[in-house]
Amino acid sequence: MISTVKKEITIQNCYKIEKRTILWQQEYEKAMKKEQEQQKQNELKQSKKKSRKYLR
Repeated sequence: MISTVKKEITIQNCYKIEKRTILWQQEYEKAMKKEQEQQKQNELKQSKKKSRKYLR
């Protein structure tokens, strides 16, 4: 009886850990996409500044 309860609790904990890990991974991927977009925007701004220098 006790060993069955321990197994069930262990299984539940494993599911909770798996669920939490998936959520963290999704958040990480969102953050990386956002950071990449910001880098692209910064590069675009810098390239515009450089092209303006040469036009003057």
